[in-house]
Amino acid sequence: MAEANRFGEWLARARQIGDQTRAAAQQPPIQRANLFLEGIADGQILTAALLWTVSSEQRITPASGGGVSRISTSDGALNLDPTHLDAVRAAFGGQKPPLGAWKSAGGISLVRIVRSVIVQPPIPLVVELFFPPEIARDRSAIELATDEVVALLSRSISTKPVAAGAPTAADTLNSDFWKRMDQFGLALQRSLSIADVAMVAANDGRVLLECDRVSIAMKHGPRARIAACSGQESIQQRANLIHQMSRLANAVCELGEPVVYRGTQEGFPASFAEPLAKYLEESRSRMVGLYPLRENLPHHQVEQDLADQKRISAGAVIGCLIVEQSTESDPQPAVIQRVPLLIDHVSAALSNARHQESIFLLPLWRTIGRTLGWFRGRRLAITLGILAAMGLLIGVLATVPWEYRVEASGRAMPVEQHDLFAPWDGVVVQVLVENGQTVKQGQELLTIRSDDLDTELLAAENARDERTQRIAALIQQSRVAERNNQKEESLRLTSEMRTAEIERAGAELQIKKYQERKAALQVRSPINGVVASFQVTQNLLDRPVRRGDRLIEVMNVDGPWRLELDVPEYRMGHLLHRIASVTGQPAPSPHEPRHLPTSGQLTVDYIAATAASQKHQGQLIEVGTRSNESQEEGTVVECHVRINPDDLPGRRIGAEVTAKIHCGEQSLGYVLFGDVVEFIQRKVWW
Repeated sequence: MAEANRFGEWLARARQIGDQTRAAAQQPPIQRANLFLEGIADGQILTAALLWTVSSEQRITPASGGGVSRISTSDGALNLDPTHLDAVRAAFGGQKPPLGAWKSAGGISLVRIVRSVIVQPPIPLVVELFFPPEIARDRSAIELATDEVVALLSRSISTKPVAAGAPTAADTLNSDFWKRMDQFGLALQRSLSIADVAMVAANDGRVLLECDRVSIAMKHGPRARIAACSGQESIQQRANLIHQMSRLANAVCELGEPVVYRGTQEGFPASFAEPLAKYLEESRSRMVGLYPLRENLPHHQVEQDLADQKRISAGAVIGCLIVEQSTESDPQPAVIQRVPLLIDHVSAALSNARHQESIFLLPLWRTIGRTLGWFRGRRLAITLGILAAMGLLIGVLATVPWEYRVEASGRAMPVEQHDLFAPWDGVVVQVLVENGQTVKQGQELLTIRSDDLDTELLAAENARDERTQRIAALIQQSRVAERNNQKEESLRLTSEMRTAEIERAGAELQIKKYQERKAALQVRSPINGVVASFQVTQNLLDRPVRRGDRLIEVMNVDGPWRLELDVPEYRMGHLLHRIASVTGQPAPSPHEPRHLPTSGQLTVDYIAATAASQKHQGQLIEVGTRSNESQEEGTVVECHVRINPDDLPGRRIGAEVTAKIHCGEQSLGYVLFGDVVEFIQRKVWW
């Protein structure tokens, strides 16, 4: 950083010496060149400098120099090896020799740079600069410094006379300029295209500013892009020069203040110095002025600021004006005085063009506007145009076919569903499963206790035991009667015994029936599946139930699934008509089986509420035979749709779905306004 500061101080001192040398106009050019080179050859940054010329005998001879004693011997001899003057001859020939190592007569290693010097009037001159190797490590900085020295030397020894009537520094805003400025302003306002306005600003602006190049950068979001560059019909954004210019313009747009580079980067912040250095390495410009372009403010806001005696607010930065000079680091008087005038005009024109191009579907609205503008003042044409447009619209609505789809809502459910009911009156005393639990076929789910059933079973068992005891007593009495030869008594006892046996058999049958009923109080799963009832324990435990009450639902989620759709009844006509048209048979009556043949299974598009971005398809397989009431849709008919279970996100039982059943093609007008037509037919015209 300290070395960079020393380098910047040396360039600043070189510019001061150049101004002083140019002020000594009474001295000959070569003497002024000698003063300049002696002043800048300080021995630290620049070791020495030589200025070569061509004599009348076409011999290359030194004209002046600075610090020559540092690179020569005590007797003034230089180390002019056979190749030393080859680089000088190449510079006289218009070439640009590269940097090269060189060793002085005293054995000092230096880096030599050779450049031609263009002066007025034309004199063949070449300057040779010698830098220490540690200074020349930064090649880009040395190249920029060399160009700066050559430009200062050219201005110091030039004696170009001022033409009669030519504007001076204080006379750049003359009448000729204002005429061209008026034409420039008109040219900016002739288009509302950013590309056209930027091209005019770049090309005509360069002529007005009398500089080497003018470019326009436009800010798009967080980045800036070069929109136009003087002398170029198209911009290649990937070119190194344009890319570095875009980065530099973006830095100025973020800063929001004008920035002018005059040959040194001293004083610039690090965030700006880095893109500036890379751009200078590509462009070789000696002066770069970057001026932000701002958006137009509404008139009412400007008037309010003036009424409140406040400073007028600055609009948002929308771009950047870039002015460059390639020969001098000091801005020309025309640039200094005319840039502020150009900025306002260019900013206003680009802001208007930017607002215009921000309109959505601008070419379409422009075409519509031109078409409508043609009808102004032509009443007959307007009438005919409206009638033609209406006729065209009606024709399109009546003839263009479009897919008609019946929309319905419903839920996704497994096909295999089982509802388990209470087999007897009782109280649920044990719940063994929870919602969502997987169960096996025959697994016990809950237990019901029935006191009435227990009482009846006990009564039946007592009756059986009583009959058994009576039979035993009758057998004993019958044996006694037989021993006593009491035939009539024996026959009576035998008859009573048969009656008791029949009564006992009836009691045993009752006991068996009651035991089966009691076993049924242990509710078991009829299939392998999942418990679909919610909060089973909270809803059933210790709750009295009556015979036929639904207790629990079990569904097979690993089997096939279907959509259970509630189709509004007033749309069933479209659905049944489509089924009849694809099967070639009359529409099924409500009393026929609900299963549809394969040819009559309509395509259904559906989306789940939990995955609305994914659309899936199924097949309509069943149509309900009766209507049901729905709080949301009114009267509905249940329809079933076969689907692929893998399409359901998570296979959640009862997941809400929205479906559209394809019912063939109808006219576009009926698809769009069929509900209105049907409403009028149902409510008004029937």
